[in-house]
Amino acid sequence: MISSYTLLDFIIAVIGVGISYTTIYLAASLGEIFSEKGGVMNLALEGIMAMGAFVAYGIAFNTGNVYLGVVAGIVTGMMMGLLFGFLAITIRINQVLAGLSVWLVGYGISYFLYELTYNRSLILLHAPTLPDVPIPYLVSIPYIGQALFNHTIIDYIVYLIVPLLWYIMFKTKWGLKIIAVGENPRAADSVGIGVNKVRYAVVLFGSAMAGLAGAIISLEVGLFIIGITGGRGFIAVGIAVFSGFNPLYGLLASLLFGVVSAVGPSLAIIGIRIPYEFLDMLPFILLIVAAMIIARRLLTPSALSMPYQRE
Repeated sequence: MISSYTLLDFIIAVIGVGISYTTIYLAASLGEIFSEKGGVMNLALEGIMAMGAFVAYGIAFNTGNVYLGVVAGIVTGMMMGLLFGFLAITIRINQVLAGLSVWLVGYGISYFLYELTYNRSLILLHAPTLPDVPIPYLVSIPYIGQALFNHTIIDYIVYLIVPLLWYIMFKTKWGLKIIAVGENPRAADSVGIGVNKVRYAVVLFGSAMAGLAGAIISLEVGLFIIGITGGRGFIAVGIAVFSGFNPLYGLLASLLFGVVSAVGPSLAIIGIRIPYEFLDMLPFILLIVAAMIIARRLLTPSALSMPYQRE
């Protein structure tokens, strides 16, 4: 039987670890929300995250600068986004096929390059890790201070941009252009909105956020290993849909998935051993349940996944 003290430790661990997991889901899903709101479904997130994780790890390892690694991960994500955008927007390949193709390319190249370079060492090569930045006074709050207010600067930034992205999406002309392109690209084009320009913009933003998510994964532990992304890119796509393409709801959905993902590591912290293969399934089981619940009530942008060509 778990003592009350151990149970409290477990709850605090779930909160602390869950916030870190949430940052990864949130970064990737926020970008995907904008991408799908503009009519482009980007299923390449997993591959983009893998490439972002590898490049961020490599740059941080070779330069000793963890934040330079973060920037490199974001830039790598944008480069992968350009490839996906060329396939899905410019030459109008089916978006699902284009996304899966770029996913396989990113996944394969990142692990090939890792095997070719860093994995030849007899020991794991550790890169610098993202340092925790405790918030003064708040971190001293009993019990929850360390769990809530002792995270990396990247964690804080990702959470703080949520209301900003919500405002951009629903309260600005740029956001209205994105919505118009996702709902009726021909009507948007008729009033002078550059449909493909808007779609490229949201794809690049979404891919940059996926690259950031990948960088967070590798630089939180200072390592890159095969399978490090763990399917989080696909979960992020599900979160974007589950949230109704709303950044605020995306935060809530990411918190839910982050907490579920934190159960396994938190059980290990208090000494309860459960096969990790089962615990790794929990976020995907939750995703299936969420899809079953919202399937009939889901309202997607009318032109989602539909290529556009001017007449």
